[in-house]
Amino acid sequence: MAMKRLACLLFLSFSISFSQEHYVTITPAAPRVGEKITVTYNAAAQDASLKSATDLECQTLVERGDMDVVLIETPMTKDGSTWQGNFTVNEPNARFLVFRFASGDDMDNNNGNNWDALVSGADGKPVRGSNYMHGWFLTNGRLFGYTHLPDLSAAREALVKEEQLYPDSWKTPLALWDIELKENDNDQTRSSIHHRLDSLASADKDVDKAYGDLISWYNKLDDSASAIALGKQAMEKFPQGTTSFTLRSQAATREKDPAARAQLIETLLKDFPNIDDKQKEAWKFTLYRSYLAAKNSDKAAEALSSLRHPLGEYYNALAWPLIEKGEQLEKATAWAKQGVELARKPDPAARPGFYTDKEWKEATNDGLEMVLDTYGFGLLQSNKTDDAEKVYHEVYTLSKGDDPDMDARYVETLVRNKQFSDAMNVGTECIESGKQSPKLLEQMQNAFAGKEGSGKAFADLTTDKRREFDDLMSSANAVKKERLHTKLLAERTHKPSIDFTLKNLEGTPVTLSSLRGKIVVVDFWATWCGPCKASFPYLQKVYEKYSGNPRVAFLALDTWERQKDYPSTVSNAKKFIQDNKYTFPVLIDENAVDKYGVTGIPTKFILDRSGSIAFTAIGFDGPGMEDELTEQIEILLNEAGGSPQ
Repeated sequence: MAMKRLACLLFLSFSISFSQEHYVTITPAAPRVGEKITVTYNAAAQDASLKSATDLECQTLVERGDMDVVLIETPMTKDGSTWQGNFTVNEPNARFLVFRFASGDDMDNNNGNNWDALVSGADGKPVRGSNYMHGWFLTNGRLFGYTHLPDLSAAREALVKEEQLYPDSWKTPLALWDIELKENDNDQTRSSIHHRLDSLASADKDVDKAYGDLISWYNKLDDSASAIALGKQAMEKFPQGTTSFTLRSQAATREKDPAARAQLIETLLKDFPNIDDKQKEAWKFTLYRSYLAAKNSDKAAEALSSLRHPLGEYYNALAWPLIEKGEQLEKATAWAKQGVELARKPDPAARPGFYTDKEWKEATNDGLEMVLDTYGFGLLQSNKTDDAEKVYHEVYTLSKGDDPDMDARYVETLVRNKQFSDAMNVGTECIESGKQSPKLLEQMQNAFAGKEGSGKAFADLTTDKRREFDDLMSSANAVKKERLHTKLLAERTHKPSIDFTLKNLEGTPVTLSSLRGKIVVVDFWATWCGPCKASFPYLQKVYEKYSGNPRVAFLALDTWERQKDYPSTVSNAKKFIQDNKYTFPVLIDENAVDKYGVTGIPTKFILDRSGSIAFTAIGFDGPGMEDELTEQIEILLNEAGGSPQ
């Protein structure tokens, strides 16, 4: 599919410490719903990272229990070195707030410890679930891109407060067990928790959802027999309840065969007609994805047509595999066209609650570009080249030529329409912008040969003519290099890095600060992350280019893995690296990803000789990564007085 800069995304009493308070204050400290909240940011303070911001906004995530989170973006005004903004939280179910500050693409999240506040009720006490969520956040360290370094002691304190205020909360004891297990995961701890779990499970439970959490804990303690028995009890007591639905849906999710999984989902939706609209929509989407994986495009389209809030990108995923292979072009192109119509008018109801306005706009624009590309390719594959050219002109304009695959297809369309001069101009622009690809080069050769008017293929041109083409490419690449150099100099930062000590695949500790004096490439990745894996061949090339340079070091931090424990994470990473014959150094991350405030992977930080973060790159946008990373290293080597490779 089109190669965008892709990243694998993700998902507190008032806890501002003294060191935080001197540059961020939030008043009142525990606001009520509907009460005006004043946020102040002192840009002159030593710890403030947005000192030179020309605009600033406070981004407040509102956690609402079982309801989706919402994001409040508050523009702030400046007086001297102090920024201030006011807003109110009018969500009746609000119980917990998390804050960060943004200026353009720059973010101050207090070095990964976002500011937070509990929501108070009319009586001035934290509302039900406030302290619980505070404790959960401090235990798990992440909430929709907002982070906090785990603090189990403070988490326990918050949960105990919740238990004192709301002793009937069945969730709070379970959250405290989670802390116990994190602090000391051994047989004695597990046995103690199991005993208390049995007591809770044997008590009369009038709350359907309680069964689900208790079953999860039996599974966590490797007692599947008790989990199954409790599940049967829940299904008998609440046959149409949440737990029954969850157990049935888990069975569908575990089914590996996508066609069989689709049938299980069909039955699930039939047997539980009264689930809420949000769940129903989510499972209809999963049904569509299952039929898509089963390569049953007609059933996938049928499931898609039943969604209340379909997105253009859903039709894009339906149409692309067929168009790419040149199969069922008329039907697939019609689906792509339907996706274009949806993408031109994105449904606000489909916007994730934690997206900023900027993120939503970027996501919808990307979605439109991609489905337009699919539609244009369908027209091209169907030999409707005049229509395809119009579509690809729009794609190129929207994307600003930022996608190498789309660019190559646009140039191919121009070539097939015998617009050879335009094809050469567009292709040259793409190379100069660093968006070249082998396919683009091939189409430019075709355009160059066609421009000659001889009817010959490029390989049949004279040596002088082919040399003329090579000279054009050399000139374009020289412009590319100069533009890239200028762009990166403008992006050069001097942000402080955060030290860490992590073990490599052999178990040897590596400390970041021990590499001070070198240019260091720190790359956060995971074995399940598609964009990470797509970027690795280029990372390997750059690593090999500098493997003999003692001034340059590489650290690939394996993070956010889904293995059950540390040893299995190491084993999984070793196998991946060995199978792919990569040789760059790998560390197993434990908490550095949170310290650095990473919200999507791959994310690279390139550190200069002093240990400051000089460049940051989020996602992967194609082969140009090799040139970009190389130029970043060269800039820093020259600053450090090192010899270029």
